[in-house]
Amino acid sequence: MWEFLKTNALEVGIFGSLASIVAVLVGGSIPDWIRTLFAKPAPPEQPKPPRIDVITMTPQQFAQTQREMLTQTQAEVEKTHGAERRQLQDKIDELNRRLANPEEALSQQHAKILDLEARLERLGNRIGGDRLTAARDALRAGDFTLANDIFAEVDAARELDVQEAASAAFGLGEVAEAQVRWADAATHYDKAARLNPTFDTLNKAREFAWRSGDYATALRHGEDLLELARKLDDQEKLSLALNEHAITLQDTGRFDEAEPLYLEARDITREVHGTTHPDYATALNNLAGLLRATGRFDAAEPLYREALEIGRKVHGAAHPDYASRLNNLAALLRDTGRFDEAEPLFRDALEIDRKVNGTAHPDYASRLNNL
Repeated sequence: MWEFLKTNALEVGIFGSLASIVAVLVGGSIPDWIRTLFAKPAPPEQPKPPRIDVITMTPQQFAQTQREMLTQTQAEVEKTHGAERRQLQDKIDELNRRLANPEEALSQQHAKILDLEARLERLGNRIGGDRLTAARDALRAGDFTLANDIFAEVDAARELDVQEAASAAFGLGEVAEAQVRWADAATHYDKAARLNPTFDTLNKAREFAWRSGDYATALRHGEDLLELARKLDDQEKLSLALNEHAITLQDTGRFDEAEPLYLEARDITREVHGTTHPDYATALNNLAGLLRATGRFDAAEPLYREALEIGRKVHGAAHPDYASRLNNLAALLRDTGRFDEAEPLFRDALEIDRKVNGTAHPDYASRLNNL
């Protein structure tokens, strides 16, 4: 009778009742040995369907897998909207393309898997043999998940390496800049910008390529800087990028392209900082420089004088920025034949740079040349 109950009680609905009776008899708690005795045996594990190696798969088998995927995707697309629906529709289009020529599609899949296996092989030292084997086996079964995870991990680690290398290159650029080795600074900043094109690296790379006379590189970095600044939605950075790129455009004779950038930079700076800020003086000075370069001296002179006055009030009459403003106004006076007015300004600018930068600095050389 006991054996009969053990075997059949669940099916006739009394096995649980017997367990409850035992619980009452032993004081409300079922001992472990009774739980084991009454436990329902676990169902046998269902065998998993065999995985088909994509490399040895026939075109007919491949087409069948694509049809199954297509049916599943078509069912999913009915439940989605917007961007997700468009992505699923793209997937349906691709699956239909494969089904139109399964032999060619399977060949493409073979090539892709073999290429991925080779790439994983080159990462063997990073990921270990067991994981490499598991990823390869999964690829052969049409499962790209493990390979994707491995590549993502390596990419993230590599990104950290790249950022560290960019930071080191930027540091080398700062050292070279401090030592007035501008050609070396340009090389280091260029590398930093290529490895990690942030606003700071691109700005420095443009400036020192320009200082070194490498206008082609300066233009490239200036374009990238301006594009990034517009994406950042930061008006101050946008104003700076506009000015910097316009300087290079002007120095390469592209005045028509430079002028609207200078005007935009001036308007942004005036709106953000007002008309007494040194950045506004810079915007005025740069615009005046272009007007002077294109022969519009009457329009340029008041802008130079306004920028000079702002610099005097903000920085004082012994600052290198003030020297730069003096130099620019003096150059305009020279260009218009007013040499008696220009000479004392050139001399004042030269003396400021001698005191601030010393006689071995490129800016001092420039002041000497102008005088």
